[in-house]
Amino acid sequence: METVNSLPASRAESPPEQLVIGLMAGTSLDGIDVALTRTDGHKIQRVAPPRTFPYSTGTRERLTDAVAHGAALDELPELVRDLDQRVADEHAEAVRTFLAQHPALDVQLVGFHGQTVWHAPDRGETLQLGDPQRLANDLNLPVVGQLRAADMAAGGEGAPLAPVYHAAVLQQAGLHGSVAWLNLGGVANLTLIDGAITAGFDCGPGNALLDRLTLRTLREPWDRGGERALCGTVHHELCNALLQDAYFKRPPPKSLDRDHFLPLNVLRDIEALSLDDALATLAAVTVECVLRGLALSPRPVESLVVSGGGVHNRAIMNGLEASCHVLTSDAIGVPADGAEAELVALLAARQRAGLPSSFPETTGARHPVVAGNYYAPETVQ
Repeated sequence: METVNSLPASRAESPPEQLVIGLMAGTSLDGIDVALTRTDGHKIQRVAPPRTFPYSTGTRERLTDAVAHGAALDELPELVRDLDQRVADEHAEAVRTFLAQHPALDVQLVGFHGQTVWHAPDRGETLQLGDPQRLANDLNLPVVGQLRAADMAAGGEGAPLAPVYHAAVLQQAGLHGSVAWLNLGGVANLTLIDGAITAGFDCGPGNALLDRLTLRTLREPWDRGGERALCGTVHHELCNALLQDAYFKRPPPKSLDRDHFLPLNVLRDIEALSLDDALATLAAVTVECVLRGLALSPRPVESLVVSGGGVHNRAIMNGLEASCHVLTSDAIGVPADGAEAELVALLAARQRAGLPSSFPETTGARHPVVAGNYYAPETVQ
C-alpha cells in the first residue's frame, strides 16, 4: 500500500496546489458542510472557516422519504430525479453564499460527495444523490463527484474514504506513533494509524440511532450536548445484546449503512425504555463499538482524535475519555464539524493528481483506487 501520508521525493514531482471547495452532506440530513482549502492532494491548508448550510425543509423531508425507501428507490425514478436536482441546487446555493463572503478568492475545483441515502456494500450498492454535472454547470466550476463508484467497481465497499485525510492531517499535526481518528457522524468510522494506515472501517453506529429517537419523541434533531443521555441509566444487558449483531463479528475492512440496526428486536427493546435510559444505552453502544475497534490496533492506541457531530454528545465523549486519551479534532486545528468537507476537498485534489484515495486496508478494494469522476462545466449554446 502507498504510505499515504508521505510527500513525493521532490517538489518537481508534486502536483500543483489548488484552491478547492469541499462539500459534504452527512447521513444525519442536517445540511451541507462547506470547506475552502488549498491542497495538492497530500497536504491540506484551511483558507477559511467551514460553514454548515441547513437543507430547506422540503428537501430534508424528501430526503427522509428517500432514506426510508432504501433499496426500493429503484422503483421511484421521479423521486430520485427530483432529489438529484434539489441536492445539486442547494449545494450550489451554499457555495455561492459561502463565496460571497470571500469574493477575492479564485476557486479552481469543487469536491462533491452528494447525499447518501442507501448503502448496501454486501449487495455492491451505494447511492449518493445530487447531480455533479448540474452542479458544475450551475457554478461554472469543475466538479469531482461520484466518489465511491470506482472503489466499488474494484471490489471495495465504497467506504470509508476518510482514512487518507486522517493520515495527512495527523502527520501535519505532528501526531506520530499509534494513533487513531474517530469520526462520529450518523455512523462511527475509525482510522488506525501506526506509521501508515493499518486499518480504516466503520466500527458501528454513531449518532444515527440517538438522533432517530430524539426526532421521533422530542421532535428535536439530536440530544443537545447528550444532556438527556447523561441523566439516564445504561441498561448493559441490552447494550451487549445489540453488540451481538453479526456486523461486529466481521473483521475490517467493512462499512455500515446508518439504518442497518433498525430491524433488530433489541433496538425496539431499548427504545421502549424511558427516553433518558434509552439514550444512555445507545450512547454506551457507540462507545463500546469504538473501544472494540481500537482494540484491533497492532499496538495500544496512544491518542484518539474525534471529529463529527458526536463530539458534542458528552455521554459519548465521557465514555471514551474514561478509557483512552481523547483529543477533539479542534485541539489539533481541525473544526470538528468541518472535517468531512475538508476530506472531500482533499479527495477531489487527489483525483486530479491521479492519486489513490482508497486501499485494500480501508475499503477492501482489490487495489488502490483513484476516487471520483471529473465533470467540466458544459457550455450552454
